[in-house]
Amino acid sequence: MGRVRGLLRGLDKQKHYSYGGVLMEWNKKEKYIQSLENWIDSTYDEIDFAEKLIAFIEDSMSENDFIERAHKEAERYHNTCIKDELYSIIYSIVLPNSSN
Repeated sequence: MGRVRGLLRGLDKQKHYSYGGVLMEWNKKEKYIQSLENWIDSTYDEIDFAEKLIAFIEDSMSENDFIERAHKEAERYHNTCIKDELYSIIYSIVLPNSSN
């Protein structure tokens, strides 16, 4: 993750950055970089959560046990947007496939 951030920050050290022929102020560029870093962090959280779900599935004795453990893990996150994504992983990806 640090390498991506380093690459983003190293793109241009000048005061302005040309984007489609329009000069972008440095503070606006920093805002875009921060947005991308936030996206990287949230994506990392989703991948980490999915890996934990795999372990929960392997270790759970029943579907209800899995759901309980998955809920507890999702509740550890404080950002409600990330929580929504994590619950979406549980109910849109994992559980619909459990009847097959």
